[in-house]
Amino acid sequence: MSKLWIVHRHARRRQALARLTGLPPEAIVAGDQKDDAFGRNEPPRVLLLALEGDFESELDFLDRHREHLANTRRLLLVEAFDQAEARRLTGARTEDLLDARTEPRALRSLIRSVLTRRPAEPLPARREKQHLLARFANW
Repeated sequence: MSKLWIVHRHARRRQALARLTGLPPEAIVAGDQKDDAFGRNEPPRVLLLALEGDFESELDFLDRHREHLANTRRLLLVEAFDQAEARRLTGARTEDLLDARTEPRALRSLIRSVLTRRPAEPLPARREKQHLLARFANW
């Protein structure tokens, strides 16, 4: 599994985000929403996706790669005034929506912390899943 995918419409910003992470180039796949490289690579641990404009190409990217990204943590960079709309359209959790103007040091720290977390499911989520499975097992 690659560590990080960076999806952004603008090449200069993608390059800046890649440098900002401090990760080696081989740990990052970066491109725009239509880049074929994403389909040819293993799913990442983290997806950093910048939402811009009407979000249509970003939503299309998420839809096209939904199975590939099933176990991937998604961090969405979006302008503060668009966060409610981004949450509505993507179903993202509040903690996964990042202000597009986030301080570079804070963004780097967040990406690093997400990458170092174990991919295991937390116990409360496991219990909830077991409860639901038991509840509907007889159906």
